[in-house]
Amino acid sequence: MSVEGINCLESNDSTGLCASSSRGHEELVELQSKDGVVVRSLKNKRDLTAYNKTKNNQFRQLFRRQNAAERFISLDGFRIEWMRNDCYIEQKAAWLIYSKNARRTTEPMSVYVSIIKAWYLDNHHISNIRDTELIRWFFNKASEEEDPIQLIKIYTRETSYYRKLNEYLAIEHTNGWNNDNINRQSILSLMRFHSSLQQFSFIGVTYRGMRVTETDLEQYAVGTCLMNKAFLSTSKDRRVAEAFADSCGSIDGRLTAICVYEICLDTYRSAIDIETISEFQDEQEVLIHPLKYRNTNYLKWDACLPRHQKIGLINSLVVRALCICSNNVLLDDELKFLRDVLNANGYSVKLIERTIKHTIHKENQTDQQSNMNKNQQWNNDTNGKEMPVNIVLSYLEKELYSFEKKLKKLMKNIKI
Repeated sequence: MSVEGINCLESNDSTGLCASSSRGHEELVELQSKDGVVVRSLKNKRDLTAYNKTKNNQFRQLFRRQNAAERFISLDGFRIEWMRNDCYIEQKAAWLIYSKNARRTTEPMSVYVSIIKAWYLDNHHISNIRDTELIRWFFNKASEEEDPIQLIKIYTRETSYYRKLNEYLAIEHTNGWNNDNINRQSILSLMRFHSSLQQFSFIGVTYRGMRVTETDLEQYAVGTCLMNKAFLSTSKDRRVAEAFADSCGSIDGRLTAICVYEICLDTYRSAIDIETISEFQDEQEVLIHPLKYRNTNYLKWDACLPRHQKIGLINSLVVRALCICSNNVLLDDELKFLRDVLNANGYSVKLIERTIKHTIHKENQTDQQSNMNKNQQWNNDTNGKEMPVNIVLSYLEKELYSFEKKLKKLMKNIKI
């Protein structure tokens, strides 16, 4: 069946997916959702999507994206998403944005769409035929209705289109710009400047996951100014970014982090809230446009880590505290500081307290066993022998020097 036939409005002004959802046909909705060309964002005569028509949370699970790790978390680290900012890049980016802004009122949308189809569809031979049919359907709909929202809907679909688009943008922004590249980036002109998208402009805080190596982390030094080369899919719900980040596991040895983006200005529409446009509304997606400056002012630990890494981090910090604190007062102060820092970074109180308690108990047992072994060794070594006296001094800060002098005087008068 064709894409048009599957997504057409029935006699009751409702799509097949909307009808199945409103009547609670779970198996039918699941079957339709798995079909790669069913458009979830189509609305019925009451302006409701199939997702909106059901209030049952369990039923809504059927409308969720099964695998979006590549969309909401960067698996390529610094290479694809970012480039270091300098005067040359700023000038080129400013010129590029200005040129797109100048062109947006002089050419009809059909011109843009034909260019986009040529560069991002016809020339890239998407292997999945059903994906190709669906993407062409969206392009044609955008051209016929002069509606740029259709281009955003294409981007939110789980096809290879959005990956190829971002890869191409990343390569072009790295290698430089020319007239051919500007034509190939016509989609940026529409999504950033088209007047009908102004209502979706976003200002606020949004989140995205990232998998990085130790080398990648060096690129995010405090105060470094960066610019994103491609579109960034983020979510207003931190839990969405964390869930997809956790789903990647840690077998490749990379670190998992959460990037927090604070969009403060609406200049040139830096980001758009596409929750109501997206094919997957539950993700609460905010799309950040390319060529947006970022200042990485700080890096901090984050709760978006596998459980064993969280426990390992807390354990190492507690062991360090036990080593440097000479008395319980100093230890209590150090542990209080650690609790505050971990809480501020999203670690649960229950996990913190349990790990601290377990670590201290384990270290105490280790010390006791070590002391027993030392005493046993001492007894074995001192049978019939004269042994030197070993005195271990704790960390006593300023008092250490004066204490040492007094101790030396005392030792002169001790006879063993």
